[in-house]
Amino acid sequence: MAYRWGLLTLAALGCASRESPARPDSGPVDTGAEVLDAGKLPPGAEAALAANARVFCQSFQKCYSAQFKNIYGDEEGCVARRVKGSTAILFGPGSLLKPSDIEACGRASGTEYSCDDILRIFYENPVIPAACRLRGELDNGTPCAGSDQCKSGYCRYELMSSCGVCADRVGPGGPCQMHAHCAEGFGCDLNKCVPWVDRGGTCGVGKPCHMADTCAADNKCVQRLSLMSACEKQDCDINASCNLTTKLCTAIGLYGLGSTCGVRPDGSLGLCDHGFKCKIEGAGTGACVGAAKEGQPCFPNGPNGSQCEAPLRCAGTCMLPSTDTCR
Repeated sequence: MAYRWGLLTLAALGCASRESPARPDSGPVDTGAEVLDAGKLPPGAEAALAANARVFCQSFQKCYSAQFKNIYGDEEGCVARRVKGSTAILFGPGSLLKPSDIEACGRASGTEYSCDDILRIFYENPVIPAACRLRGELDNGTPCAGSDQCKSGYCRYELMSSCGVCADRVGPGGPCQMHAHCAEGFGCDLNKCVPWVDRGGTCGVGKPCHMADTCAADNKCVQRLSLMSACEKQDCDINASCNLTTKLCTAIGLYGLGSTCGVRPDGSLGLCDHGFKCKIEGAGTGACVGAAKEGQPCFPNGPNGSQCEAPLRCAGTCMLPSTDTCR
C-alpha cells in the first residue's frame, strides 16, 4: 500500500484532511544550515513538491470526482494550490528539510494512491512512512508553520488557530480536537485518541471504522455501500449519500451559486461546485455561497469544509499560515 504523502504536504506535514491544520513557525534558530530569505525556496524544491502533488491530485480526481471538483476544480488547480500551501509552511526557521528528502518520499511512495489511501490521507491520521518523516530544530512550545521545523516532527494546530506550536502527538486515551492531534494511526473520537478499527473488527462508540468502511448493525466494520444500494444511515460510498426519501445510496450532486446544498428537497445530498461553499442555515440544509478569499471573513465548517478556498485556513478570516507570519 503506497502512500505518497502528497507534496510531503498536507499529510506528512500534519496538514491533513478537511480539518486540515496548516503549520506556523518560530523565531530564528542557528542550525548551521543556510538561512533562506522570505519566499525563497532551495533549488528543486518546488518541482519536487509539484511532482508529488500531481500523483495525489490525479488519484483523488479518479476516485472521488465530486469532492475533487468542489475543492480544486481541475488537476492543474489542485497541483497549484497544494504546492502553494506547502511552500508557505516549509523551510522555515529550524527546518532541516532538503529537496532530496521530498524526492525520496515520492520514490518511497509509488506512482498512485488507492482510493482507500486517499481517504486515510485526507480524512484520517495514518502512519507516516519513514522516508517521509520530518524533523527540525525547534523545541516543543515554539511557534511553527510546518512540522519540518520541530524536533518532535509535529506542528500542532488547534481548531480556528492561525499558527501552530511544536508539540508531541497525543497518545492513546489522551485528549484531542482533531485526528491530527493523536499519535499516528489513531483517530479522535469523542475528544479522545483511539485506534481505528480494521474491516471485520468490532466498532461502536470510541471504536471508529476507517473512512472506507461503516459500522454495521452487528457492530462490525464493513465496506461502505455502493450506488443504489438500500441504506438506513449515511453508510454509502464516499461518492454517494443515503437519500433520506428513497433510502437508496445516490450520487452526490454539485450545484451553483444560490442553489440548495446539504440536504436537498428530494432527500439527496448536494455539494457546491468549484468556487462555492455550502453555508448551512438549518436542519442540515443551506445555500451555495462564494468561497472566501484571503483576508475575508469565513465560516469554519460545512459539508464542503470551511468557506475558504483551498489552501486557505479559516481562523476568523481566511489566511494562509506561513513561515513569515508564524513566529
